[in-house]
Amino acid sequence: MKLPSADWTERRGLAALIAALDGKARFVGGAVRDTLLGIPVKDVDIATPLAFSDDWQEDAARRDFTINALSADPATMEIHDYFGGLENLEQRRIRFIGSAAERIAEDHLRIMRYFRFLARFGLHDLDADAFQACVDAAPKLERLSRERVADELLKLLATNDPRFAVGKMLEGRIFEHIIAGTDKLAGPILDRLVRREQVHGIPPGAIRRLVALLPKAAEQAETIAKSLKLSKKQQRALGERLPAQPEEMTQPTAILFRGENDIRALAYRTGVDAARDIALLFADDDALTDLL
Repeated sequence: MKLPSADWTERRGLAALIAALDGKARFVGGAVRDTLLGIPVKDVDIATPLAFSDDWQEDAARRDFTINALSADPATMEIHDYFGGLENLEQRRIRFIGSAAERIAEDHLRIMRYFRFLARFGLHDLDADAFQACVDAAPKLERLSRERVADELLKLLATNDPRFAVGKMLEGRIFEHIIAGTDKLAGPILDRLVRREQVHGIPPGAIRRLVALLPKAAEQAETIAKSLKLSKKQQRALGERLPAQPEEMTQPTAILFRGENDIRALAYRTGVDAARDIALLFADDDALTDLL
């Protein structure tokens, strides 16, 4: 099987780079995977025998998931698949290469990546062994830099529909090792939010969805945001989308929106994007369309 033609293969300097490596290189990972899925490619990764190993299968075995271990020969575009990645990609199954526990032990951030890839590519087909390995190793997430964890979390929340993956993380109590507390109704709140986004044609928003997961007490949520080492801009955006007092969550529409003038005033004070997000998060169903 050969890799279909794609615009990224004509990027300036790519042919010269391959030539400089005497053709001893392969395109690997996301560029191959996403081209097969018809998804625009952002980054192009290239493996060479000057790295870790001159054995292509051994190099592929070091990667996390079978769909990320695919490689393509730049000269022929022939695809090399050592671990069933093509079949898994067709079936939208996210499978670790070999032992899930061993792959996770190599880098515990792979727990987060597993659920992100499950949200982005999976069809709600959870591998029981992989899930258990993630649950068992979840405490090790506490040892990772908060920046790395936050980056993966926001990427997960920015996928089109993270509800299944996030639900499994909540079920496995994995978030306990990522953030200091989630809303008791995080799953239902996120579900309602994503449904509203889809109905009204609003693109995913990672910070908006993070608000859905966090406790609705502004001070507690902002403490969590700081612990994740979010940027000041991200922390400010999160704070703008939270009610000042937790009790405001009991009747959000009545408190936040008493009429058209209130939503306009909120938009003037926080910005249109924040006001829209607050409506999506907290408004009653009957009021949402008019507020938006």
